[in-house]
Amino acid sequence: MRTITFILFYFSFLQAICSQNLNPKTEKDVYDYLNSKNTSLDKIEGIYKKYNMLSIDNGAWRDKGKVLKKAIIRSTVDTSEFLIYEIESSGILKINEDKINKSYAYKYIIPVKKDPIKDLEFINGNSFQSIVVEQYDTELGLLRVNVNYDRIYPTKEDIQVWNLNSKPKIGTGTGFLINESLIITNYHVIKDAKKIELTNSVNNKEIELKLIGYDKANDLAILKPEQPLNKKKNPISITFTSQLQGKSIFVLGYPLVETMGKEVKLTNGIISSQNGFQDDITSYQISAPIQPGNSGSPVFSMEGKLIGIASSKHSEAEGVGYCIKTSYLKLLLESYSISIDNTRGLELSKLKFEDKIKTLKDYVFNIQVEY
Repeated sequence: MRTITFILFYFSFLQAICSQNLNPKTEKDVYDYLNSKNTSLDKIEGIYKKYNMLSIDNGAWRDKGKVLKKAIIRSTVDTSEFLIYEIESSGILKINEDKINKSYAYKYIIPVKKDPIKDLEFINGNSFQSIVVEQYDTELGLLRVNVNYDRIYPTKEDIQVWNLNSKPKIGTGTGFLINESLIITNYHVIKDAKKIELTNSVNNKEIELKLIGYDKANDLAILKPEQPLNKKKNPISITFTSQLQGKSIFVLGYPLVETMGKEVKLTNGIISSQNGFQDDITSYQISAPIQPGNSGSPVFSMEGKLIGIASSKHSEAEGVGYCIKTSYLKLLLESYSISIDNTRGLELSKLKFEDKIKTLKDYVFNIQVEY
């Protein structure tokens, strides 16, 4: 009886990245290649179990031959040509003489009399199954051969994990305008960032930012917009004098924007302690609620002067947050020769509290970071 083996492969081309022979020798080499390429693999690449199912004209099905372990990968990383390897029980690869040639659909080990060709399909996300091809045999009558390639790696679940891990990680924080063109936030918000953008609840416009200075030790960073913000005269002024325990304060920021929304949030409280976590002299302890996303939020006195930059909260205590003292912001600005106008707060101090908020929130931004 003549054996008929037929596989039809369908794939989409991947852009060339470099010329390099893969030349794997062992099953481990194949796994290393698949893991290194993950989301850029062609959809037919992987490790498979291959077997034939035969059907005769009475409708009975039976296995034909042993189950073989196969690997299908590119012959070089910059080609649309693929090789099929047989993986021996020892883990050594044995290359088949036949290659899957460069064409839109691939045939592998052919000859048949009747050839009703259809595209190969994924079965349940993991398996290839060829069409049924027909061959007349005088002993068995009408014979049909169904060739199956069950992919055992990567599985559908592996690919889902790869896709999830390949997505950029997104973080959010808050920043505020310190003069007409520079924004202050926490260093930990933008650390290792690939891309930094800002929006605010007033105009919802996204503008890319670049890092121009930072103080890692005191968790402060200076950002510059890639395009003008077109803001009127900035009303934010800074007081560098030490604040007293019990002084009333308020915070403007963008906490938990995914669930709390993209509108700027106002919280208020008092300075609970002159020192921060474990008596850190660089920060105040405050009672105003601080949430993820508040990092970098400006902390104001009730007169509307900046007295600190929100940085963290206590994970084991309610109503305990921390803000960096403005005296450390002053040192950072001076180290980069950045001057500010501290006379602007005089007009703001005369406004009603709700009018202070209305004025200030246009200068407080949601910082979105891609890591």
